[in-house]
Amino acid sequence: MARNLVPAAIKKTVGHWFDQMGSGFPATYSSPSGQSPTPAEWWGNWPNMFQADLPRIEVDEDENQISVCAELPGMNKDDFRVEVIGHRLLLSGERKTESERRNKGYYYSERSYGSFTRSIDLPDDVDAGKAQANYKNGELRITLPKTEAAKSRKVQVNVE
Repeated sequence: MARNLVPAAIKKTVGHWFDQMGSGFPATYSSPSGQSPTPAEWWGNWPNMFQADLPRIEVDEDENQISVCAELPGMNKDDFRVEVIGHRLLLSGERKTESERRNKGYYYSERSYGSFTRSIDLPDDVDAGKAQANYKNGELRITLPKTEAAKSRKVQVNVE
């Protein structure tokens, strides 16, 4: 006797995901030449649709500053915003991509829009008023210097 070990709610959710993945792929399409395009022709670089729209970031800290590097390829400086609110660095923006191809009797057009927000908690000893940012070749570098009190604070701990 076979038992159904997958709860109905999980089946419904996974089924919904597959329905969304398949939407936009007409099962009965054939090109004017009578041949169906390959999935690669239809989807192009389809794995990218599963990647999050969040930019990749790296955070580094030394005794003088905190450095943040964010990857924002293909974006202009006007497409994103950098703010320090309280003890939090916020990077937010909107990505817009458009592509279109005509090949072998079919036309492929895709538009993608999405906003993102990245938030990084900052320590108390950051001097946010002296923060600097530089954007070049799709890479955003943010430098947040530490306060003078934080730089000079060094405590030697004796080990017994």
